[in-house]
Amino acid sequence: MRIMNFTRRVLSCVLFAACVMTANAVERLMVVGWSISNSIVMFNTAEQPDVWKATVNLKADAGFKFLTEACWGGLEFRAGDNDVVLNSGVATALVSSDNDNGKDCKFKVSEKANYDIVCDLANNKVTVTKAAYQGNEINHTA
Repeated sequence: MRIMNFTRRVLSCVLFAACVMTANAVERLMVVGWSISNSIVMFNTAEQPDVWKATVNLKADAGFKFLTEACWGGLEFRAGDNDVVLNSGVATALVSSDNDNGKDCKFKVSEKANYDIVCDLANNKVTVTKAAYQGNEINHTA
């Protein structure tokens, strides 16, 4: 009887741990430059809860990062040890503020344009790709 109880408890703990590990820890993600009031909310789907997307206008050499709350000091995703200039279509490391060195390093692009941004939090990668639409600046979530 003790072995059955022990087995049930172990299996319950394993199932609980699996649920916690696969749960989407981030409920919101925003692209933020200098001001939170000008941030752009990104969207995910139920099929890919850890993949966040937005199409936004980015200015050349202007730093940005990703916040999970509409305030400073919460969980952030940023560049890591140094500012990083992103190349269109190339996945780059995305570092959580929970796991970095405390530096507030940001991402940048070298050309002002509209970009499709994809943040894959499960794989800690960010990719910016120059958007097909360049007619007007996109200053809201598209």
